[in-house]
Amino acid sequence: MDIPGLPTDNLYKFLALSGLLSAGFIWWGVTKRWEALVERAYGFNTKVRERNIQLQHLVIDSRIMTPETEGILKERIRKNATDEQADEVLGMHLQDAIDRLKKLSVHGLGVMAFALLMSVFGFFAWYLRVQRYQDEQTIDAAREQRARADLVEVELSKAQRSSRRHRR
Repeated sequence: MDIPGLPTDNLYKFLALSGLLSAGFIWWGVTKRWEALVERAYGFNTKVRERNIQLQHLVIDSRIMTPETEGILKERIRKNATDEQADEVLGMHLQDAIDRLKKLSVHGLGVMAFALLMSVFGFFAWYLRVQRYQDEQTIDAAREQRARADLVEVELSKAQRSSRRHRR
C-alpha cells in the first residue's frame, strides 16, 4: 500500500497543508492535557470528599469514645492530619498544573492561530499564483483538443460526402 506524502512540489501547498496539520496537532495536544488535568482534579475532589466522610466518622467516634478505642481514635486523627497535609500539597500541585496549562493553552492558541493563518495564506497563494494558471492551461488545452476533434470531424464528414459522390 502506497501512503501519499505531503505535496512538497509547491511551497504554497506545503504551507497550506502543514498549517492545517500543525493546528490540528496543537488542538489535539492541548485537549489531551486538559482531559488529563480534569481527571486529576476529579480524583483529587473524590479524595477530599472521602476525607470529609472520614472526619465525620471521627467526630461520631469521638462521642462514643471508650478507653479501649482512644488509642485507635488518636492514631486515626494523626493519620487524617498527615493525609490533609498531603492533600494540601497535592492541591497546590494541581493548582500549579492548572496555571501552567492555562499559559500553555494561551501560547498554543497563539501558535494555532498562526498555523491557521499560514494555512489560509498558503491556500490563497496556491490558488491565485499557481492553480488558477494551471486551470487556464488545462481549459486551453481542452479547447484546443476539442477544436482539433471538430476539425477532424469536419474533415471526416467532407471525406464521407466526397466518397458518396464518387460511388454514385
